[in-house]
Amino acid sequence: MEFQISPFELLRAIANDKPGAVANIRGSGAYPTIRGMVYFYQTLLGVVVIASVSGLPAGRGRCGNKRNAHT
Repeated sequence: MEFQISPFELLRAIANDKPGAVANIRGSGAYPTIRGMVYFYQTLLGVVVIASVSGLPAGRGRCGNKRNAHT
């Protein structure tokens, strides 16, 4: 059985609640320009994860030259 979070529930979690956890992203010595934040919001059906990351290298890794959103 697949559960889906309604758009209303998603917006409520982000707009009205503080994140349940926050993670700071920093690149390694090999990738010092990577920076970002990840926010975790608890909802009725699970956790919503929102990430903002900058400084990602443009290379030929698994995703090619594209930046993808993965669900």
